[in-house]
Amino acid sequence: VLQTSQRNTIPLFGIGLIDGIPDEAIEAVAERQNSEFPEVTGRIHRLEDGRIGRFGWKAQKPSLYDFTMAACAVELGLRVPDHAQSIVPYDPGYQAPGLDLDQEQVDALVAYLRSLPPPVQNEPEDGEARDQIQRGEELFRTAGCAACHVKQMGDVDGLFSDLLLHDLGGELGGTGHYGVQPSVSPQGSEPPGLSDSGEPQPPPGPSATEWRTPPLWGCRDSGPYLHDGRAKTLETAIAFHSGEADQSRLRFFLMPDGDQQLVIAFLKTLTAPDAAN
Repeated sequence: VLQTSQRNTIPLFGIGLIDGIPDEAIEAVAERQNSEFPEVTGRIHRLEDGRIGRFGWKAQKPSLYDFTMAACAVELGLRVPDHAQSIVPYDPGYQAPGLDLDQEQVDALVAYLRSLPPPVQNEPEDGEARDQIQRGEELFRTAGCAACHVKQMGDVDGLFSDLLLHDLGGELGGTGHYGVQPSVSPQGSEPPGLSDSGEPQPPPGPSATEWRTPPLWGCRDSGPYLHDGRAKTLETAIAFHSGEADQSRLRFFLMPDGDQQLVIAFLKTLTAPDAAN
């Protein structure tokens, strides 16, 4: 059975900083007990080799290099070092005659991506307007959004992501295994154990309803939103949140209209690096 699922391109600004976030910072957020929002239970996607996934919609790639090579090989169909191309459906035995990008070229590409500047927060200069933006950020935290969209990870400030997998409910389920073994459900995604033969079992991959928390920095200029781009506005993106985010969504939409607009106004201060004020 052929299944298709649309994917929204992930913004690349500041991606080198994400690559440099220590594993310990991600592990600390995953281990933190959130008594105020107990429904939020994000987990690390640890790959078979023990590395932590931090890139891609399913946190399926552990480093900027791996993420870039996968994009070159799978999305662009290029033969590159360290990542196989997708199988050609009409000629499964096809082998490319040589590399399309050699090691020096892919290293240069990764270095360029690592140099991309991070987004910025453009707060208004007017004191009263700035107070309103700060109030919007406070309401963002009150709703529980900051439980997943963590402002600072390691030394990277303004990221608004914990880089963890979260179950967002059936409405946002998606097909595709992203090169890792999927789990049946988030509840079944326990740490790997031993098989009947005593061999270590591979870590469970993301379920259909689990997604890596997308960083919100630059969100004003990176729509449409969600993994398939179905949300044209930030309000619509919030409305599609369910699963672990269901209560946060409810808290947001139970706010007075003015408070909701303050949250949106705060989010719209998170702009792309070269965006005008």
